[in-house]
Amino acid sequence: SAANAWEEGTGAKVNFTMSHAGPRAGHEVPQMYLSFPSETPGDANSKPEWVLKGFAKRLLEPNAPAQVTFTLTQRDLSYWDDAPGRSLWVCATGQFKACVGPNSRDAILPDKGTCVNFQSTCTPGGVQARGPWAAAAAVAGAPGTAAAPGAVACG
Repeated sequence: SAANAWEEGTGAKVNFTMSHAGPRAGHEVPQMYLSFPSETPGDANSKPEWVLKGFAKRLLEPNAPAQVTFTLTQRDLSYWDDAPGRSLWVCATGQFKACVGPNSRDAILPDKGTCVNFQSTCTPGGVQARGPWAAAAAVAGAPGTAAAPGAVACG
């Protein structure tokens, strides 16, 4: 089914429904990938087209839809600006695209995954962190993970 997205504080939430038509219960691990706004600075070689921002293991009963909700923090909506004299996290503005599916290849395919566009909750110049500790914080921080009960329509 279709995914939904909405603002939540300084971040966003992405929700979808997934189902399983097999004869027995089974586990599925939907993955959410995020595409940053085209206005995000940087050349094509330095910024990936899709970034994994969440995944969740869910038990699916036969023919019983399950909801999955992923939480995106302001940090998840930010990029590292390494322009001369900058070296800081900047919350991106513009339209994001979140896609959910069973893997990175299928998540963005219309017949296998589901996608939703949403506007950033960030304001222009929304800075996350500055200075040498910011890079260490980025390495230590985990990507957004699934929240509460939920699921997304995976092919």
